[in-house]
Amino acid sequence: MKQGDVGRLTVAMSLGVRAGLMVAAAVLAAACVRETKVICGGANERCCEGRCHAGAECGADDRCFACGGEGMACCSAEPSCSPGAECRADQLCYACGGEGQGCCAGQTCGGALRCDQARCIVPCGDGCAPQERRCSSNGGVDVCGYDASPPCTLWRTELDRCEDGDVCERGTCTPRCPDDCEPSVLPTCVADLPMRCIYNAATSCGELHLAPVSEDDPSCLSPACGPGFCWELPSPQGMGLKAITGWSARDLLLLDEQQDILRRDGDAWSYERLAGTGYPTAIAACDPTLHTAIAVGSGVLWRSQDRWTSEVVPGDENGVYHAVACTAAGVAVAVGEDGLIGVRDAQGFWRRQEANSSASLRGVALGPGGDEAWVAGAQGTLLHCTELTSPAAGGCAVEAAGLTTRDLNAVFSGAAGVWAAGDAGVILERDASGSWRRVAQGTVGSRLLAMKGLDDGTVWCAGEDGTFVRRSSGRWVSDTFAPAQTEFTGIFAADATHLYLVTRTGGIWLNDRGGQPDSATESRWRQIGGRPSSMSLHAISGKSGDDVWTVGEKGAIFHRSQSRWSQIACEATDKDLWAVAEHPRGEEVYVVGDGGLIALVRPEGLVVQGAGVTGVSLRGVASFKREDWVTVAVGEGGTWLERAETSNWRTMLAPTSFDLHGVVGTPQDGAWAVGDHCTLLHRTDVFESIAVEGCSGVALRAVWRGEDGELFLGGDAGWVWHRSADPGVWESHQLPCGSSPVRALVMGNRMRAACDAHGLFERNADGTWSPVQGVVSGSFVRGGWASPEGTTFLVGEGGFVWRLLN
Repeated sequence: MKQGDVGRLTVAMSLGVRAGLMVAAAVLAAACVRETKVICGGANERCCEGRCHAGAECGADDRCFACGGEGMACCSAEPSCSPGAECRADQLCYACGGEGQGCCAGQTCGGALRCDQARCIVPCGDGCAPQERRCSSNGGVDVCGYDASPPCTLWRTELDRCEDGDVCERGTCTPRCPDDCEPSVLPTCVADLPMRCIYNAATSCGELHLAPVSEDDPSCLSPACGPGFCWELPSPQGMGLKAITGWSARDLLLLDEQQDILRRDGDAWSYERLAGTGYPTAIAACDPTLHTAIAVGSGVLWRSQDRWTSEVVPGDENGVYHAVACTAAGVAVAVGEDGLIGVRDAQGFWRRQEANSSASLRGVALGPGGDEAWVAGAQGTLLHCTELTSPAAGGCAVEAAGLTTRDLNAVFSGAAGVWAAGDAGVILERDASGSWRRVAQGTVGSRLLAMKGLDDGTVWCAGEDGTFVRRSSGRWVSDTFAPAQTEFTGIFAADATHLYLVTRTGGIWLNDRGGQPDSATESRWRQIGGRPSSMSLHAISGKSGDDVWTVGEKGAIFHRSQSRWSQIACEATDKDLWAVAEHPRGEEVYVVGDGGLIALVRPEGLVVQGAGVTGVSLRGVASFKREDWVTVAVGEGGTWLERAETSNWRTMLAPTSFDLHGVVGTPQDGAWAVGDHCTLLHRTDVFESIAVEGCSGVALRAVWRGEDGELFLGGDAGWVWHRSADPGVWESHQLPCGSSPVRALVMGNRMRAACDAHGLFERNADGTWSPVQGVVSGSFVRGGWASPEGTTFLVGEGGFVWRLLN
């Protein structure tokens, strides 16, 4: 190709490209011209796919309308109005909270403005709230008042000065000493707690503080009453306890060693008699609404509407059960000796459950609904029983085999898991997969007897040697607080706060802090019931049914006043005290005891008298009338001491060398004393030795003398002698007391005689004697007394005091 042709070809190609670009541009231009621009989302514009810009909402016509501003409709979303406005009942936005504007909802205003008559205004005066109160500088009270014009609030004096004895606190006159108590070394009862009044030098006031747990604390609980008697001291009772359960912190059932149920219903304690109806050893609470419960032992007892009835497990008439658990629907599982398992359905029918084990079963816990149970027993036995409420009757499988050979005594099941506890401090835990492991190694080494917990995984265990351990945040911690000789036999968790423990000796402990101490050194446990000590009480006397004194071992002195018992702190002696008598004038109380101790109980304490007069044990004290009142103390070796009102103690030569065990005095015919070998002495101005017809070699322990001259004597082996006033003939009866002596003769509505461990007897109109059923059976009585109005008290071993109700 020629060069010219090449040039022409290049030009032609250039022109062709330019023409193509022009055509493409034309096409694009044509497209832009055909497109329509859409404007949406603003007020009075179409909604953008159902949405609008801020300050507008999409209406039913698919167009946006303005909302939320003052005078506009309220928006449907929050906030429904713009700042400074609020939506009102007409669904319109109104400006509020600013000066001159209406008050916002809740009568609030912005900034420093105050709402007045539904308008926001600038405050004046002190700016206080109407009716607000404060203490004035001179010890009076100021109150905030309101003036309408101009709208102001101002402080005005309501009271120039609080009355004498009061001080102003937070705008109110209150007593300067709110506790209003007299400082004392003795505690008192305030709201069910033993409190001690302590002087505060900074405030010059007596203040009430919780008294520490000690033998000097009074019992602040009501006595437990049953058929025929009230257990006055210790409150609520002192029998050994086997188990505890309940429905709430103040609705409890406790099972004691006499096969009785001790019931707490609010502040009242009472007995529900079970003796002779199955000898229960375990108890569980079921439905809290109907207050149903179940107890097992050598049989099954069901409680409904405060009545206990026997139930029968087919084929297990001679079975012995050790533990029981139940649900609110009435489903229950009882376990016992030789692999014994009984299952109760919601209709109250029992059946046998095959355990696949012959071990002695000691504990049981039910899963939700009662359809499964975990059972713990001897030699590390752990069973998982399923489908208990199904017609197929389910079965029991062995779990945790080989983890321990120690006896397992208790088990707990909750939402967080299952735990079992037993001898030598063994604690086992079951995880969600069903695997068991041993936990708390080395935490304790004592036998664990009881276990309870909560669904959050908190678990408590207790047992011998005062052992108490808890599981918290997955860890086991020993929080032992009780003396080493304590044996805990039951736990009840009323809720996440109130935890109860009971002991083999009748102690009842409460922790209202969920079982945990306030600090590393402070325990929140307090003993609310059970024996104040192991001291025996030997004698009781007083002035009236609510002014009573009783004494016993190691200087123990208790006083009943205002229906409550308190122990008198006695530092003057730790000798055993054997007798107590209030002087007829009612100004002094005499006590006598070992080592020739004679003392007067006065408000300031114990005042010892007659030091050095004798060193023998004194066993009786009384006063009789001669010209003036004469007080007599008698004791070993025929010791007879006397003291007239204006003289000192002196020794009198009594016509006997036998031990004297008791004495009574009368205003009519002197003093009467009894002792060994049928000794009966009478003294007015002179001594008289009186023969007891039919008595031979018997030690006389108790004496009672009536105003008309009637005489009763009590002696060893249950012997009682009676001599009428006229014609003075003796008669004798031997009560079925075995070898035990008659320790107390008490005349209430009739004559009663108490033996050591064989209960109480009363004299019939024909002169025969009958046992008083259901009263202080199995308890060792040491003394008795009847008040002038006929209230009868008995005292005995363990520091017990009973008040008879008829």
